[in-house]
Amino acid sequence: MYFWNPSIRKFKKVQLTPLNIHDAVVYGLAYHYQDNDYKILRIIFDPIFHQRNVKPKPAEAEIYTLSTDSWRRVVISVESSSGSKPIESVHYELKGPPCFVFFNGALHCIARSQDHKFIMYFDVNDERFREILLPQNYLDGLISRYSQHLAVFKGLLALIVFDGNSKIFHIWMMKVYGVAESWIKKSVPMKEDLWFLGITVNGELLIQKFNPFRTLAFHPESLNEEILEIPDYRCMYTDFWVESLLLLDGI
Repeated sequence: MYFWNPSIRKFKKVQLTPLNIHDAVVYGLAYHYQDNDYKILRIIFDPIFHQRNVKPKPAEAEIYTLSTDSWRRVVISVESSSGSKPIESVHYELKGPPCFVFFNGALHCIARSQDHKFIMYFDVNDERFREILLPQNYLDGLISRYSQHLAVFKGLLALIVFDGNSKIFHIWMMKVYGVAESWIKKSVPMKEDLWFLGITVNGELLIQKFNPFRTLAFHPESLNEEILEIPDYRCMYTDFWVESLLLLDGI
C-alpha cells in the first residue's frame, strides 16, 4: 500500500501486516490536526460469516501513523451514546462501499453488533471509538435492493439510502453532529437504477447509471444532470482532495 501525494507526485510505501486467508479489510485515511500528522485506520473483518452459519469473530483494528512509520493494534471498544456499557463485539456493515468518511476529525463507517446497527466513528485525536445512532426506522419498507452510504452533504454528516425498488434517493442529514434527534430527510425520485459515488462540495450527487453506462453529477434541488467525461470504470469511489506538500522532503 502507498501514501500518494498527487500535488507533488511523490509516494511512500507502507508495509502491511499479514492477514488470514478469510479476512477482509477496510481503510480510512485521516489528518490529525493537533500533531500535523496522518493516520490510517485499518479494520479487519470476516466478510462471509453470514454464508457459513457460524458466529463471526469481532472486527479488529490497526492504526498506522505516518510520523513513526509504524502500525499498532487497538481494541475496538465503542463508547455507547446512551452511556451504557461499551459495545465490544463489532462487525463491519457490507451494504455500501468499503471505505470510511472523514468528518469533524473522525473516521465514520456503518457497523453492526448483533442486531444493533449504528455509525461507528474513530476520533483521530484521542483514538477512541464512539457511537452515533442512525435515523430511527430509516430502513422501514426496504427489504432488499437497497444501498446505504455515509457522506458529507453541504457540511453535514449524511446517510444516503437508495431504494432500488421504488428508485428513490433518501438523503438523511444530521443537523447537529452527534445528536440522533437532529436527523432530517430529503427524498429525491429517480427514474432508473444507479450507484452512488459521492457528493461534491456544492452538494451535487456523483452517480453512475447503467443503461447506457455513464457517470453523472446530479443536483437534488433542480434535478439537473451533467454527464461527466469519466471513463466507464465499474468500481470507483470518490472523496475530497486538498493540495498539500506532504512527502515533499520525504517526511
